[in-house]
Amino acid sequence: MIRVDITMVLFRPEIDELGRTIASLAEISSEFDVLHVLLSGSNADRESVERLFEAAGLAARTRLTHRFDNLGFSTGHNVLLADAFSEGAGAALVLNPDMRVAVGSVVELARIAAGSVDDALYGPSLARVSNDDESVGNAAETDSMGVGWSGDGRHFDIRQGEPFSIEPGRVQTVDGLTGACLFVPRGAYESIVEGSGWFFDDVFLAYREDAELGLRAKALGVESRLVHVEGFAHVRSVRGYARGRALPDLLGVRNRYVLKYRLGSLRPSSKGFAEVRDLLVAGATSTIERSSLPGLSSAKSIRRFVSNTSMVRRSGIRNFASRRAGERVRRLRVLYLGVESEQYPRNARVRAYLESHLDADITIVGIDKDPGAVRKARILMREGSAFPRDSFDVVVLAEFQLKYAPIARLLAVRYRALLVVDWFVGLYETRVEDWGMTTPGSLKGRAWRAVDSVAARIGDVVVTDSDERAKMLVRDYCARRRSTFTLPVGAPKWAQGSDRFASDEGRIRVLYYGGYLPLHGVDYVLEALAATERSDRLDVVFIGAGERRAAAERSARELGLSGLINFKNPIPEAQLADEIAAADLVLGVFGTSPKAASVIANKVWQGLSAGRVVVTRQSKALDEIRSIVGNLLIEVDPEDPKRLAQVFDDTVTRAFEASDAPTMPLESYVGERFAQFARAIGGHVRGH
Repeated sequence: MIRVDITMVLFRPEIDELGRTIASLAEISSEFDVLHVLLSGSNADRESVERLFEAAGLAARTRLTHRFDNLGFSTGHNVLLADAFSEGAGAALVLNPDMRVAVGSVVELARIAAGSVDDALYGPSLARVSNDDESVGNAAETDSMGVGWSGDGRHFDIRQGEPFSIEPGRVQTVDGLTGACLFVPRGAYESIVEGSGWFFDDVFLAYREDAELGLRAKALGVESRLVHVEGFAHVRSVRGYARGRALPDLLGVRNRYVLKYRLGSLRPSSKGFAEVRDLLVAGATSTIERSSLPGLSSAKSIRRFVSNTSMVRRSGIRNFASRRAGERVRRLRVLYLGVESEQYPRNARVRAYLESHLDADITIVGIDKDPGAVRKARILMREGSAFPRDSFDVVVLAEFQLKYAPIARLLAVRYRALLVVDWFVGLYETRVEDWGMTTPGSLKGRAWRAVDSVAARIGDVVVTDSDERAKMLVRDYCARRRSTFTLPVGAPKWAQGSDRFASDEGRIRVLYYGGYLPLHGVDYVLEALAATERSDRLDVVFIGAGERRAAAERSARELGLSGLINFKNPIPEAQLADEIAAADLVLGVFGTSPKAASVIANKVWQGLSAGRVVVTRQSKALDEIRSIVGNLLIEVDPEDPKRLAQVFDDTVTRAFEASDAPTMPLESYVGERFAQFARAIGGHVRGH
């Protein structure tokens, strides 16, 4: 028999109900290899879940990943499935935490699937049980015999609520299978992911991702097969498509329209019926069931994004067919607009990812750093429009170029392309909040904020560099939440890894490098160095140049730090890597502006990736990596230099310990976030 793993996604689980499911899994522990679990919740939730697995004797068989955020059903299972198949599973059973599985059922399902076509999805006939009924054999009603579609474009679970009866061993082809219990052979998984970029579509928040999967799989030639087999039962808290529950009703409205935009004319329905019902739903939502209005608004706000990245429109199916027939499919064609330096880590990393993971063919339209916004706008428009109209699938507006977002939109319209805006650094936060070039209420200040707002709204996809900044874009600049993605800065290869863990001479080497920006808070660092009691054990190196370097050197002299700090000019990356490797402490950022509180700076990523201890200001932005890097990250109050001085003093006697190593590679985390972005745009070329 093939190796079968199980994947399960938990969000703030109901412990008693989960306990019954785990108890049923304990009884069939010989029928699967590894249980992959993704838990989103508190530490208390994690402890409760761990106790359940230990009590059931499944702790050794369980790979539990704990997160404080909620990836959702689709993304969560996508992560777990990728892990299962990368570790050698021949098939994976996607399982809801409210399922019951009888002894021998998984073996029988796997046996029937193995005797059929590997390039198909399989689902068992599901019975329904109550919360109090732990016995699968007592189930009298049907929960699902596959997913079907009504004439007016609604999906439903076949035979739900009818008496449960099956023809053991029978296999029938259906339009889709419920995600509550889905058997995924490796061949089917690879065909779907290779052909469309992802397994479950995470644009659906709940209840429809399984229906969409069936249609997309069918477009790829992967059938959905319902297996008549006993032993699988579902405790369903939201049953079928009956209305009357506020959140399911809202999501039902939202996902109906998301399906409409995703599938276009391929949405299964009788001609005209679905459109009539769309109008009725919109009317009822606006008048009778106004609690569902946010669902309709949410769907409409991401309409362009959902349509442009669709996997299963008719042209997409033709392309799918070409892939499966072995024909050559054209590459993703990207116009990268406004690049100031091809060596700058931000655009270099994004371009490298597009080329390596999406086989992108990238054309760069560069821009100089000299003044003259109007002149540069003309250059971008002239050079950006100098190609035939069908030349590009995606237009990317590079970092630092938000003022040219309208030009990028015009070019995207010209090429009928998806527009990606890299909202890496805002004009307002830099010129007003960081540099104080004008006051917030001034005409210039308002104009710069308006430019930032337009850029946040104008893109089909907007990317920034931290989750905290993504939240800020949605909250303060009205960016669309579902089309705003985090692309972490990460670290270039030259900064990754180091063999040196501590000073050999009992001295502590402290490293600052950068452009002396307000973001960096160099004055704060100087005050901290002046306050340290162990300066005789410190070797401090400042590397870089910038407008404020002279002022920093002057302040150092005034504070009596001239003999402590070695100021150096900028150096090549290879030498900088050596400096980072030689450091015991790498300094991050200590500015007090809102931007400083929302970014994870280049130097923070680079120091951590090199295995150095990094000290930086407290920030909610660090939430996303804090659990990964462990004790390598030290945070201080940016308003109190004595806190940093205390870190210097404490570090004099600090030794690097193995427990300080990251719990998972930072690059794996960065790759996961880039993969989410890739799924958002990767289907655009396949949809043409």
